[in-house]
Formats: sequence, structure tokens, C-alpha cells
Amino acid sequence: MKKVLALILAVAMLATLNVGALAGGGNGFILTAKGRNPNDDDFWPIGKDKITIRVGESVPLELFYLDLDKPDADKNEFYEPYPGKITWRSEDETKVTVSDSGVVTGVGTRGGHNQVLVYAEVYYHSEKIEQYVAINIEGELTVEIEPAELTLNVGQQKIIRAIEKENGVENGDKRIVDWATGDESVVSIKEYLADSSVALLAVSPGTTTITVTCKAWPDILYSASCKVTVVDPNVPKPPVTDPDNPDQPTPPVTDPDNPDPPTPPV
Repeated sequence: MKKVLALILAVAMLATLNVGALAGGGNGFILTAKGRNPNDDDFWPIGKDKITIRVGESVPLELFYLDLDKPDADKNEFYEPYPGKITWRSEDETKVTVSDSGVVTGVGTRGGHNQVLVYAEVYYHSEKIEQYVAINIEGELTVEIEPAELTLNVGQQKIIRAIEKENGVENGDKRIVDWATGDESVVSIKEYLADSSVALLAVSPGTTTITVTCKAWPDILYSASCKVTVVDPNVPKPPVTDPDNPDQPTPPVTDPDNPDPPTPPV
């Protein structure tokens, strides 16, 4: 009888240790962004990475677990989406909110430190288990091109620069994924430079736009454009006409200090 009681007690203690391990270090439960799978070979090296979102962006989370009731669960270690009730909470709802279905949304970045823990709470084998993931919250991300508009002569080169900003302040990010010209026959991108800049080459007269595109995690794209006009300095400019009478040339400009004689043509 004592041996039987000892065996029952040992089994009970083992079950308690298993569940306790899950509750303590997160062993057996993984909270991550939906779409990532803990069973994938490339998951573990980055499985504990923080999730970064920006103000206004939402990302669904998913809780995975090892089903200890399955045979050889401790050996197979196959993670499944947790099927039971999950209670979600954010440690700072002024920065990150979380819905009843586990969707986190960035709502603010004030107050300095912008990392917020989001918790998933479940009861497994009558034990309370809490797993969390760190959410880095960024402000509104924008990019500008400097200068925003320019005029070049045919054959002229010019370097333009992209300035990435967060909440209107330059942040030094390097998120550029693409520079593009609207018309390569007018302006081509001659060289990509290391400091978020490109060198342009004016090819032929015309007007086009140069666009820079940046990408934030996971698939947030934002961009800016620069208007470029190319002229040929060897081609004389046509006379400016009166918009109300386009067939007639505009009267010659007079000297404001001596309005009677016409100003010599330029």
C-alpha cells in the first residue's frame, strides 16, 4: 500500500513540475506574431525577438503550446495553437492596446521608454500560466527628399538625399528599399550612395519624379517624391504669351524706374 501511495505521489509531483515549468520560464508556451510558426527550423534563433510596430499599426498575436496530454509530448515538441480561453492584457494601454482576440495596436509613444509587454494568460491543468511578448512602439514614420524640387541642365548631375523621420524628427533610420525614376529618358539614377543618397543624371529635356520608398516591419511602406525638370540651355526659351491672348506675345517688360523706354531684350 505504501508503495502504491508513493508511486501516486511521484506521478502527481511530476505532473506539477511539468506544469510549473510551463508557468515559470515559458517552457511549452510561446507567444509570437501570427503567421510565425515555432515548429519552423528558422524560428528559434529569432523566436524571442521583440515585435516592432508603429502608431496606428496593428499586429495579431498567437499563443502556441505543447500538449502534455499527448504521448511523448516532451520528446516530439510539436507546438500547436492554444485552443482554450486566453485573457489578454497590456501593461501600458496608453501606448499599446490588445483586443480580446489578441490583436495589438500602437496608440502612442509619449513618456520616453516605448517598449510594452503584452501578456496572454491561460489556465492549463488548473494552473495559471502567463506568457508575454515585448512590443516596441514607434512613432509615425515618414521620409522626405532633399531638395523636394529641382531644375537641371541636360548632362548635369545632382545628389539628392532621403531623410527618414519619426514623429517629424530625423531618426537616422536606414529603411530604404527602393529608389525609382518616373522616366529614365529624362532623369536616370546614376549611382546609389551609402548615406541614403543617390546621384542623378539629367538625360534629356522634360519633367519627371524621383521616388524613394522605405519599409518598416512587417510590410509598412512609406515614400516621398522629388520633382525634377530638365532643360537644354542651348535651346532658347519660347516667348511668354498672354494667357488671355496666347497668339500675341506679352508686351516687353519696362524699367520700373523709367517706364517709357522698353527694357532691352535679355
